[in-house]
Parts: sequence; C-alpha cells; structure tokens
Amino acid sequence: MLLSAKQQSVGDNIRYCEERPDDWLATGETLVDVTAAVTGSTTASCSAPTIDAANRSFHYFVTSPTLNDVFNVTFKQVTSRQQIRYDHITVGIVSNTGTVGGSSGQVQSIIGPDGPTGPTGVGGSDGGPTGNTGPSGSVGPTGATGGGSTGPTGNTGPGGESGGPTGNTGPAGNTGPTGSAGIGSTGPTGATGAGATGATGVGATGPSGGNGPAGATGPTGITGSQGPGGSVGATGSTGPQGVQGSGGPTGATGNNGSAGATGATGASGAQGPQGVTGATGNTGPTGVQGTQGIQGVTGPTGNTGAASTVTGPTGNTGPTGLSTGTTGGTGPTGYTGPTGVAGAASVLEVTMSTTQSISSAVYTTVKWDTIAKDTENAFNASTHTYTPNAAGSYLFSCNVFMSGTVAAGTSCRVAILKNGTIVAQNIGVNIATAGGAAAGNGQCVAVIDCNGATDAITFQAFSNLTSPVITPAPAGVTAAMGLQAFLIAGGPAGSTGPTGFNGVVGGTGPTGNTGPTGATGPTGIAGSATNTGATGNTGPTGPAAMGAPNSQSVNYTTVLADAGGIVMHPSSDPNGRIFTIASNASVPYPLGTAITFVVEPGAQVCNVAIASDFMYLADSTSSGIRTLAAAGIATAVKLDTTIWLISGVGLT
Repeated sequence: MLLSAKQQSVGDNIRYCEERPDDWLATGETLVDVTAAVTGSTTASCSAPTIDAANRSFHYFVTSPTLNDVFNVTFKQVTSRQQIRYDHITVGIVSNTGTVGGSSGQVQSIIGPDGPTGPTGVGGSDGGPTGNTGPSGSVGPTGATGGGSTGPTGNTGPGGESGGPTGNTGPAGNTGPTGSAGIGSTGPTGATGAGATGATGVGATGPSGGNGPAGATGPTGITGSQGPGGSVGATGSTGPQGVQGSGGPTGATGNNGSAGATGATGASGAQGPQGVTGATGNTGPTGVQGTQGIQGVTGPTGNTGAASTVTGPTGNTGPTGLSTGTTGGTGPTGYTGPTGVAGAASVLEVTMSTTQSISSAVYTTVKWDTIAKDTENAFNASTHTYTPNAAGSYLFSCNVFMSGTVAAGTSCRVAILKNGTIVAQNIGVNIATAGGAAAGNGQCVAVIDCNGATDAITFQAFSNLTSPVITPAPAGVTAAMGLQAFLIAGGPAGSTGPTGFNGVVGGTGPTGNTGPTGATGPTGIAGSATNTGATGNTGPTGPAAMGAPNSQSVNYTTVLADAGGIVMHPSSDPNGRIFTIASNASVPYPLGTAITFVVEPGAQVCNVAIASDFMYLADSTSSGIRTLAAAGIATAVKLDTTIWLISGVGLT
C-alpha cells in the first residue's frame, strides 16, 4: 500500500516518521520488527527503521539521492500477532535552489566546479629602458562559461516561530569552482620607442621613458568571499508525481509464534431440544382382576305388610300385543382400563467401602463391595460381577471419583464390560492443570441387553494421573458415586390392570302396542294371613371401581389419595395444564402405585411431569416431562423409591 509521496532536495538527510493506523493494528497489538529496501535508485539509501516507544510507529532517514531521482522505499512490518504487511513511499529528488536567470528555466545549483585555468600570456623581454606603451590590443572574445554542475545547496537555517518574523537565512553553501577563463588572444604590443636615453641631468628628473612591453600575466588572485546571498525566490510549483515503482519481492514468512494460552472455558450452551419420542410400545397384557370387595352388611328385614283380602283367581291373560319394539342401538365402547402394574423391578445399587489404588494408564476392575440394594440377589461382591437373573434391557449408571497428581492433558474414564469385552465407556474428562494434586470424575451411562442367565457385567476404571486412587462415595450420595442398574424393558409380566369403564347403554326401543285387556275374573276367596319368610342373604359386592375422576382445571401436584385413581383434565378448561407427580420426599407412594392421567376429548393438551425424581417413557431410556393429547390416557407406575415408568395412548 502506498503510504505517501515525499519530495526531498538533493543533499538532504531527512528524518521521516510513519504512524500505524488503529484500523490495522488491533487493540494491544504492536510492531516488533520493521525493515526497509530502496528500489529505483542506484545511490539513495534508507537507514534501518527504528520502532518508537509506543511500538505503533517507526522513523527512518533517506540519504544520498541523486538530482531528479524518483524511487520507492518499501517497508516490511511484523506485529506481535505475527501479521506481516508491506507498505511503501515514493520519493522524488529536486534541486536545492531555484531557476538561474537567463537560463531558459534550467535549474542550476548555486556554484559549479572550477573550470581549467586559461594560459598565461607571453612575458616581455627584460632590460632596456621602458618604451612607450603601445596601443592596447583589441579585447578578445569572452571565454565560454564554465560548465560545472551546481553545488549542493547549504542547509536551510532553522525556521522562525510560527507567526513571528522570518528567521535569518542560513549560511551560503561553499562556492563552486571557478569556470574556465576566456581564451581570446592578447592584442599585439605596440613597438618600443627608439629614442636615445638623454644624459643624466643634474636638475629635475626627466620624464619617465615609455612603458616596456607588458610582462606575463600573474596568476589569478584568490577569489574574494562571496557576497551575501540574495533573497530566497518563491518556491516553484511541485513537479508531477513520479511513476510508482514496482513493489519489492515479498519477504520470507516469519516463524509461527508460540501458541497462546488456552482461553477460559465458555459458559455452557442452552440445553438442546428434546429428541423425537420413540414409537409407543406394545400394550402390556391385561392385568389380573382385582380381589373381590368385602361383602356389605345385610340390611334389616322390613316389617311385614298388613294382611290383604283374599285375592280372586287371576283372569285370563289378554292377547299379546301386535309387535315387539325394535332393539336399541349399541352404546359406545367404554374407556380402556389403565395398564396393569408392571412386574417386579430389577434394581441394583452398590458402592465401595474403601479407597482403591490403581496403576496409571491401565484399565483396572473397580472393586464394588458394598451392596445397598439388589432385588435379584445377582451381584457378587467378591468378584465385583453382576449377573442379572431376568432377561431384558438394563440401564447402567457407573460413576467413579479419582484423585492423584496431574500432568497436562490427563483424563479419567470408566468402562462397562459384558462377558469381558468393553461395550460402553465415557470419552474421558480432560484435566488441563499441571504440576499439582487434582481429582476428576469418570461417568458412563448405557443401556445393555442381558440374557438373564450367563451374561456377566463388570466395570473398569482408567486414569493417566500419577498414582491414581479411586475414592468411595461420600456419605449420603450413593446414587452419585457408585453403580446403579435398572431393568427397563423385559422381565416378568405385570398384573392385569383394572377393567375399563362400561360403555353407555343404548336407548330402549319403542314399546310395542299393548293388547286388549282381558276380562277380570271373579274375586277369589281370601287366603289366610301367613308370616313373611326370612330375607335371603345379600349377594357378594362386585369389583370396586376406580372411583370418580379427580378433575383438575389448574396446574396440579398429586396427593396420596390419587394412588390407584384417575386425575383428569376436563374439556371445560380452555388452558393447557401441568400435572406433576409428587416427589418421594413429599409423598412416599408405595412401590407398585399406579396413577392414571386422562385428557377429555376436546380439552387442551396436558403435560405430565415429576418433581425431582425420575420418570422414564416405557420401552425407552428417555426421562423427563411428557405431553398427553386430547382424548389421551396414560398410566404411571412407581418402580423404585425415585423411579416411575409411564405409558399410554396420545403420549409423547
């Protein structure tokens, strides 16, 4: 890039300064090296640039140019961020004085070099009286003006203060050499008079004789000092800018600077959108019908009515009506009952009772030896191996806490092995600090299918810390530092859910025409009064219904009374609602508790959530809030202290 075009007088030695603009140097960026190269002149040179104190500008001198030179000075600039940039200036060299009068505009220097000395005239002969001086010869033509080039202009004196009187003119430059003397020939000397010398009188001295011929011309005297300089003429108009010189070759690329320190870790990004819900699993088998309710107490026998009069014989029955009414239409199908309670859950929780030292950078079996819960009695604390008894898909969560001396780039990992082969492991937690004690977590969560017979699951830890040690979970945090496993698909069939609601009974068809009434027979003789027989036993009570739905038109958190019942979002509520299953810490529902959620046809959607515990979608490892559409029904079943499983129709 062209920084500027500069004009300099011949003989000058000028200091220039180049500022670097902020639109090129970023905040905090500085110059670390600047070099210069001259192109287009065989005499001019540029001093090595000096970077100024602020490291954002530099200065230099341009020296030894030749009159009328036009050349470029190219700068290679290297910054603290390893940027490299080439810029240049164009310099034109002009005379250090104005135009010489009468020279048709030719610019000359003040004084040229000395021309050669002209020849000395021939000397006259010595002796004899001096004759009369002959007539002067004609003057020879003026010798040619010396052709020496103009000498350099002296340095200009310092300028006066702005607005003050003009400062004194600087001292004149040295006088250039004298031009060549004229070469015209001396005219001929007149003839010497021939009169004899008169006798020496004793009176006054006689008149002097005539001058003899002129002697040889003596050497030229020393040139007198130059008179004071004339006033400085007006500055001539600036000449046209010279053609820009071609750019110098690109310098070699400097070595890359050392890598900067790693920046601070950025804030965690927002949670990504929830993944697509998997396809709804097959409906579980119908649960076993609930046990028969307790038989109700038989009501007291009513009083016997008063004896009636004797009834006469019954008259003949009248003829049957013409036709039977048509059968009413079949009522709509009732709601499908909620899915029965799932089979017994398989749950495993184990931790370590003491620390375990492992070799650095070697996968080592984790010695889990303290069983908090094992519903299948399938974990061997001696071999640290889990062999599930029920076939299905198991959700494993393995969390290991390791400590030791850290070097840059170390990591902690944990792996899950099935029959001795790694089937899942975390990618490793990198620890950037070096040279001190440090600790890190290795955590692996995976779903693994087991055949319920021979598949054996073990767990290994890895760390390239120096002298790594696995530390047991702190008191009260078994679920955070240890091993957990849950059977989430498969296992024994659950009990049959309650029977769905009966459909609405169809309307009764119209009654057929009544036949004519038969003639009333004669009244019979009244019979004797007798005691009324004992009332028969009351029949057994039918199966208990789930009860009327708990209709809620607000955001609602379940209570203990909702166990085994229905929480419904009615169509009369125009707003979507959130129904939340209370946490185990708030409402400790018994294991196997089922709560059914229903959204009436035409109602807004309802979200089903859980407070602080975990709710998994059936046939999936996905947990979290679920959406239940209009005319949807879903049942959540409690499998463990803090784990529920939910499934249904219209559930996403």
